[in-house]
Amino acid sequence: MNYTVVAGAGSGIFSEYRKLAPEKKYILMDLPEKVNLLKQRIGDSDGQIIFLSLDVTDLKAVKDVFAALKDCIVEELVYLVGINAFVEALDMTEEVWDRVMDTNLKGCFFVMQETAKNMIRHGIAGRMVNITSQHAFVGNTERAAYCASKTAMLGLNRVLALEWAPFGIRINSVAPTWIAYPCNEALLMNPGFQKKTCVIFLCIVTVRRKMWRMPSNICFLTEAE
Repeated sequence: MNYTVVAGAGSGIFSEYRKLAPEKKYILMDLPEKVNLLKQRIGDSDGQIIFLSLDVTDLKAVKDVFAALKDCIVEELVYLVGINAFVEALDMTEEVWDRVMDTNLKGCFFVMQETAKNMIRHGIAGRMVNITSQHAFVGNTERAAYCASKTAMLGLNRVLALEWAPFGIRINSVAPTWIAYPCNEALLMNPGFQKKTCVIFLCIVTVRRKMWRMPSNICFLTEAE
């Protein structure tokens, strides 16, 4: 039985992605409280979904989770985990910097590493997609750690794509701008925030409906050749 691993599945992105690929069998990973909400939201999945609690910043936990999945064949990874911290560079602390880097970059790498080991062990020419950001290409105030982590993810992807190409593993990323969800709608619609970030939202409903086409982009990039 082949699975798609989704790290950070508690985000609204996965909900939209699953609508486009309901036939897939999923291994959903996220923090315990988010996994519980996922279980409530999805309900009975007839064995199509495995729910696992995972903090990607805990490297021992990452290894332990994938060790428990050694008999599952992983053919796709979608890494949706990501955090931001709005802190000016002069006020940045080591704790904030490390928290963003550990989640967005280090966690991403070690989840990808364990996924690749699973694919190679099972002889699977798999696909991996992670979410970078427009901030991997442009700078923005109060985002030193976030921009650094997302830019570094692009460099990481290039290296892994080269190293794992001989095994038939494809590495891609999607770099969206803001995506509207109930959890950040108030922030995005705040006039002061829009002015400060030079963002104009014509219609929040349209933004949420189109989702900047990210779930469909993920589906395209995880398709088998």
